[in-house]
Amino acid sequence: MAPPPVADEAASLLDGAAHAPRPRHRRDLDRRRRRSAALFAGTLATVAVSAVTIGSSSRLWATTSPQTAELDAVRAKTKLHAAARETPAWQREPDFEYELELMYIAMQLDGKQKNVLSFNGMGAQGPTIRVPLGAVVRVTVTNSLPDQGTTLHFHGVHQIGTPFFDGAHGVTQGAIPPMGESMTYQFVASPAGTHWYHSHLALQYADGAKGMFVVYDDTDGLAEYYDAERYVMFYDWLPKLSSAEYYVLGQVFGNSMHVMATGEPGEFENWVPAAGLVNGKPGLRSGDPIDAGYVLDVPVGHTLRVRLCFGGWLDKASVSVEGHDVLVVAKDGARVAPVRATTLLMHPAERFDVLLEARADAQPGDEYRIEFAIRDHAEFPVDKENVKPDDWTAGARPFLDDPSLLVFTRMKGLLNATLRYVAAPHASRVGRALAPWAPDAETDVLDVARDPFSTNLGSAGLHLDARHEERPPQLALGDASVLSIPVVLNGGFLNPTTGAWVYPHAEQLTQKLLERVGAVPFTIDDAPLARRVVSNNFWLMNNNSWSDPVVPLYLSKAKFGLSTTPGFATLVYDVPLNAVVDLVVVAHGNAGVIESHPMHFHGHRFWVVLAAKLPLLSSDEILDADDADAFLDGLAYNLVDPPLHDTYPIVTGYFYVLRFEANNPGFWHFHCHFLMHGVAGMQMVLNVGEGAQPAPPKMYYDGQDLNGMLCPPASLDDARDHAAP
Repeated sequence: MAPPPVADEAASLLDGAAHAPRPRHRRDLDRRRRRSAALFAGTLATVAVSAVTIGSSSRLWATTSPQTAELDAVRAKTKLHAAARETPAWQREPDFEYELELMYIAMQLDGKQKNVLSFNGMGAQGPTIRVPLGAVVRVTVTNSLPDQGTTLHFHGVHQIGTPFFDGAHGVTQGAIPPMGESMTYQFVASPAGTHWYHSHLALQYADGAKGMFVVYDDTDGLAEYYDAERYVMFYDWLPKLSSAEYYVLGQVFGNSMHVMATGEPGEFENWVPAAGLVNGKPGLRSGDPIDAGYVLDVPVGHTLRVRLCFGGWLDKASVSVEGHDVLVVAKDGARVAPVRATTLLMHPAERFDVLLEARADAQPGDEYRIEFAIRDHAEFPVDKENVKPDDWTAGARPFLDDPSLLVFTRMKGLLNATLRYVAAPHASRVGRALAPWAPDAETDVLDVARDPFSTNLGSAGLHLDARHEERPPQLALGDASVLSIPVVLNGGFLNPTTGAWVYPHAEQLTQKLLERVGAVPFTIDDAPLARRVVSNNFWLMNNNSWSDPVVPLYLSKAKFGLSTTPGFATLVYDVPLNAVVDLVVVAHGNAGVIESHPMHFHGHRFWVVLAAKLPLLSSDEILDADDADAFLDGLAYNLVDPPLHDTYPIVTGYFYVLRFEANNPGFWHFHCHFLMHGVAGMQMVLNVGEGAQPAPPKMYYDGQDLNGMLCPPASLDDARDHAAP
């Protein structure tokens, strides 16, 4: 067996590259894998250094034309997907096998003790798993919790041919029962990129139950431009209470976001997230000396590919490295035209791949601060006279063109990690190759939420790298062959200081917009009164606040075991196989609070082909029909180089068109990755190609508790009894 990878002190790496891709002696290899997994599981969370083969080219891009490269990428993807569907992963021998056991462990993080949901007893973060593109991966999850079920979702993996293993509770499966029950997931590792795994039941992953999942592709065109990889997962953290307790407090004391923003003294200081963890380690910017936190070792003279994953659940964050810029080369696993940035603004579940070049003047022992600024996900209008400079970040802007109000984002805390230079074990194979690069854009702050793309150099947005990624279907705005589905986001809260609408004409403008892009318009109802009785806060998607089904939708095909109550339904849209779909997302938001919602779509990536700020006026003005038409007439899709995402932040007051090809049959979740918003109703499901959805195998039924579900028992029993072994 190959020796274990070199590791530092933060989270262990289970590296698929260490195993033969097609082992001849399966039994011996299985024994070695189990022994290797046990060895790693007994360590504290560490991020490993994984060397890659580096070429000698001094240029970033291959000499092939963009059209040829794009065609090659399409052919390779088509071939991989066809193979995955022809012989499903669960029918094949796995190339790599892993075991994850979920358990409680008591930990002191950030000075306070709490029970952490831990995989393999490694702390708040499980092992980083690294496998090659196209490998068949088997992961057995054992739920050793005594009091609650769980599931596991591989975020970013498309589950080609195995949609029933997507891990979304209530959508594709029931819970894995507690007290030592197990479920085995088996799937093809695709697409390539920086992904992660996490529990997909309620708020569980806020308390741990997560780790990184990297699918590498040695032919991605980047390997020759860096010496090694690093894996960095960071996230906001509740220092004392569990996420469930936090949610209950939010219901008792009103909107939990509002309570958090007030900075109430006393007990609140024990449960408001002050900052977070980096690879399982705290590093608050307080005290003397400042805690170094997680240490990222960088060999002098080397270039690193740093895979960043924000595994947060409540806040957004900005990431910067003192004295260094980074070159962004991928987002959510998809290649982008290079953007050099000083600071990255990230939202929960987003991932960035960046190239970090050692400083020319670096010496072993030099240290630089890596700063993760944890910020409230919402931006609040504040009277100028009441601004507290110590409590709010800089960069305020006017609100509703009212000079007496400013919009601020509250800083939660500064989380510290350290970049430390070490002596290089060998000369860099890359050298100073990054220095002469002319990236497609440069920016101080990369914020895809505000400016997802632009035709101007210097834009703060991202562009698809058409040399390595496929362009969207070339169908223009309003094309009748596109299936356009409206997704109107609206929130209502028991907040006496705000009204239901800041812009009374928002509905009128939204109707015009939906008509223009070919989506079916509808009337936006007032918030359901019953929801105000049930909960202090809620979110609506298309007038609906999600209700969980009592039977997994993949089994019921949304025919039974779900809510059909108006305003509280289990919202499912049927989508024909291979349709071109535009999700037309309009973010009305919650009264005057400007929020960003990291919307994640399972089973697919989508192109952001249109994004624009709604021309909303202050509440005492009337929308002019000619002005609205002029605005709509100026809209045009970006079909040349729109960025690909599977998670994208939707901002109040903006609208977006997210295009995807419905070529992956399954029930696919579309939801906000701020977990509090998902629980409060911001969820829906797309039923893609129902007639082509494969039947689950017996191993699927064996891993979950389906007894006692409110469904026709004969239907469920028959499916289980006749499942393929």
